[in-house]
Amino acid sequence: MALKDLLKKPFGPYEEKEALTDKVPNSTPLNPVELHEVILEWGGKYTGLTECEDCMPENRTDDSAPRRFMGTLLILSLSWLTQEAVKQIEKELSRRDRDARSANNPGPISLRSMYSKGGHLKVRVTIMGKRHLNVKYLDSTPVPRGLMMISKVETGHETRYHRYAVASLHIYSYELSRLYLSRFRLYHILTKLIELDANSNTIAANQTPLATRTPYWFVDRYMEHMAYRGSQRRHRAIYASSDSDIESGTEGTMRGSREHTLRHVSRAEVVSKIAEHAEWLIHQTEQIQNGKLFDVKVWKRWLPRVRCLRMEAAEAGRTWGVWDGAELPVNDDMDVDDLSPPPPPPPKPKKRKKKLTQRRPASASAQANAHASSSRNPALPVPPPVDADEASDSDVSMNMNPTMQRDYDSDFSPESSEDDPPSSDSDGRPPRPISPVDPDIAALMPPSFRRRPNLTATGKWACDVPHCRYSIDLLHPREEDFDTEELTESEKWRLHRRTWKFGDRWIDDALARMVGKHHEQHLGEWGIMLVDRDGEPMLKWKDERRKKSSLLRKVKQDDRRITEEVKQEDE
Repeated sequence: MALKDLLKKPFGPYEEKEALTDKVPNSTPLNPVELHEVILEWGGKYTGLTECEDCMPENRTDDSAPRRFMGTLLILSLSWLTQEAVKQIEKELSRRDRDARSANNPGPISLRSMYSKGGHLKVRVTIMGKRHLNVKYLDSTPVPRGLMMISKVETGHETRYHRYAVASLHIYSYELSRLYLSRFRLYHILTKLIELDANSNTIAANQTPLATRTPYWFVDRYMEHMAYRGSQRRHRAIYASSDSDIESGTEGTMRGSREHTLRHVSRAEVVSKIAEHAEWLIHQTEQIQNGKLFDVKVWKRWLPRVRCLRMEAAEAGRTWGVWDGAELPVNDDMDVDDLSPPPPPPPKPKKRKKKLTQRRPASASAQANAHASSSRNPALPVPPPVDADEASDSDVSMNMNPTMQRDYDSDFSPESSEDDPPSSDSDGRPPRPISPVDPDIAALMPPSFRRRPNLTATGKWACDVPHCRYSIDLLHPREEDFDTEELTESEKWRLHRRTWKFGDRWIDDALARMVGKHHEQHLGEWGIMLVDRDGEPMLKWKDERRKKSSLLRKVKQDDRRITEEVKQEDE
């Protein structure tokens, strides 16, 4: 077997302090000292950068056990190895040669003679050592385009440090480091955008105020400086060394003046990439004293919208703003104000006794919505409004009937009988209205008037009346949205402070009352009023007019006569 085949498998593993000397240089951009297939270990178990770096919220390490590593190093000079290591490697090399030759007395192989020839044959050694400090990724002068790791070697009389460039990670450690690498790649891109915007190589040269550097400011800079820049047209990220249009000896640079067409990059895609690590970017920037990338307060105000868009995309079966290795929970229980606790709430008013006669009636339109929905689905009447002070932790989405958000056809719903018990959410009254809705009135009312309003994942509701642009945004409420006596002061305060969660029962009821107030305005514009008849709401015309024939009952008859013409054939 040829000697190069005997050297394919690394030798070792050996302890770094026993195998390497102080002649091993530190890695530099021009002369990198690279470790390959690095495995990270803590407490006797495999780990990764996501779990063992101090800047990661997922950090599980502590000072009780040292953080260790194991990797393969190419020995460029024999002076890097101790004498004991040289003997061990020569012994192992002779054993490999003996097993390959199947000879009784193979000739000895000397590393000194192999290295003295100045050839390309070198040995690779697997070393184990103790890590020192945190790693640096895309943020170090010695290893500007990669991952730098420092080891600590403690001997009886001295302590020395080796600086390595990590060329590759073992698959186990890589899987547990993907999140770390993805976050710092994004952080590096944002840093470069600030530098490119100032036409400098430092972020300090950029005089743009931190408050102006919103996520969309970075999107604009990316589209301007990185998305379609000329250098990217002359570089191919995925290539084969045999490609005729790739310059030999380069990492994907195209030959001569050749360029290739870049794919289209949308702004929404760039925003999604930034949103993937928005929480971590804010956390990381808070830890920096000098050289902050943006104003943390501005980005915190952006977080609620990011979380809403994530949930809305998940409900649509898509992924937005979520790292590809993460899972988005179905019910996001993170509160909007998790990062900054809200101020203490105002003093609670005295609770009223729950009596049927003292219950505050719903608005006229809200009652109309409730009974219109009941007429379509008698088994599911609209529950009465719940006061914010009376709402408890149990009034969450777990107790919310999901069928309340569905629309039912009366043709497929059974009729209610007098013997049927009232619904648990009802107040004991018959679920169906006494009088049916006038067909002419029903023709004017959109379908949304007949069911409870649905709150989207973005916290918005929009009116579907033609030419009406009114909408409600619970994440950014306006004073006009609260212009109804159906909302208590406590509910208004909670809506202003956004101390609510999606799926809370009281927020759905509050939205129904705000929508009902707006629907009342449309009913007034159409000349419709809602009156109470024996405790039941009924819609009627303000001027008491009744059309003799309903528009819904008008059927246009086809009175055209079909005359059959028979063409006579020529005899």
